[in-house]
Amino acid sequence: MTIRVLLAEPDSALRTTYADAFHATELDLTAVATPAQALEALATGADVLVAEIGGGGGMGPGLLRDARDRDPDLPIVVLTGTPELESAMTAVNLGAFRYLVKPVSASTLEDVIRRAVLLREISRLSPNTLAGDETDAIRTELMRRFDAMLGGIRMAYQPIVRTTDHHIRGFEALLRPEPEAFAGAEEFLHAALALDRTRDLGRAVRARVAEDSLDLPGDGTLFVNLLPTDLLDPELYAPDAPLSAIAPRVVLELTERSPLDAVSGLTDRVDRLRGLGFRVALDDVGAGYAGLASLTQLEPDVIKLDRSLIRDVDGSPHRREVVRSLVALCRSLHIGLIGEGVERAEEFDALRDLEVEQLQGYYFAMPAPVDAWKGRFVS
Repeated sequence: MTIRVLLAEPDSALRTTYADAFHATELDLTAVATPAQALEALATGADVLVAEIGGGGGMGPGLLRDARDRDPDLPIVVLTGTPELESAMTAVNLGAFRYLVKPVSASTLEDVIRRAVLLREISRLSPNTLAGDETDAIRTELMRRFDAMLGGIRMAYQPIVRTTDHHIRGFEALLRPEPEAFAGAEEFLHAALALDRTRDLGRAVRARVAEDSLDLPGDGTLFVNLLPTDLLDPELYAPDAPLSAIAPRVVLELTERSPLDAVSGLTDRVDRLRGLGFRVALDDVGAGYAGLASLTQLEPDVIKLDRSLIRDVDGSPHRREVVRSLVALCRSLHIGLIGEGVERAEEFDALRDLEVEQLQGYYFAMPAPVDAWKGRFVS
């Protein structure tokens, strides 16, 4: 399948590099240098937009807004050589698929483009999609792959460490589908949404985490991600459900990226979960649009700072001030605070100085199967 890629990039050398790299692939690249040229090219159609929006010669957020107005489903990949919180937030709010910091290799960009288009195609297979031979065939194959993954669902666990001494305090459970079936957890989740199988996925994840907990350090807290739709599943509240048996160890994560307003009786539902022994975390704080509204709705026990706030925090006074304010807020409300996505020693040093109490990221450990953590000490 040919994929029409519109590259809006002011750097002529990069335009040439990507054009040469994509020449022998199914990626049909149109490369332009200005926002006006990009808008003109969009009028003729594109399957994905790749746009540089940072720096002096970038396209600017206006191009992204215009592209989104023209095609609400158009996958957008953002490139930037000058990562900033403002541009990252703009990209998130406009539904960008990825926010990539240069340099970005041609192979990496090609992989991201292919995944973006795949997710768009999956998302179009909604439960209300009209029947048709091609759609039915795609849906049947997607269902086959989904059921195969669901039957042998796998999780990886990334440690959460205490900032002062790097001791492991807990783990986040992360979905890891087989790569030959789905390119990643995001594709698996979109398949669940398209097939109207999110409840099945949520139940399978919770059952797997409960089973894996037997092999994880006994005192470690387990962070388990929920979709807003999971809050509508009666099984989540059942005292005899697999995860309920270890509820005092579990923190249920709800993301700020997703609106919670559609969940009826949210406060009562969260109270019922706490009655079972669960705690609740607000994830991705700083990346979504809900902001303090989610904080007041959930009254979370834990807040997790999004990686867009953590990335390069050592070199960004703006990010540091935002983090400092959230540290003070969490202390005043007696809410735990975790910084996600720590990748460099300089980021760790800055967050330690800001007194973020717990941290998570590749700087400490990659996510790993449950067997990797057997016998590990948790303090």
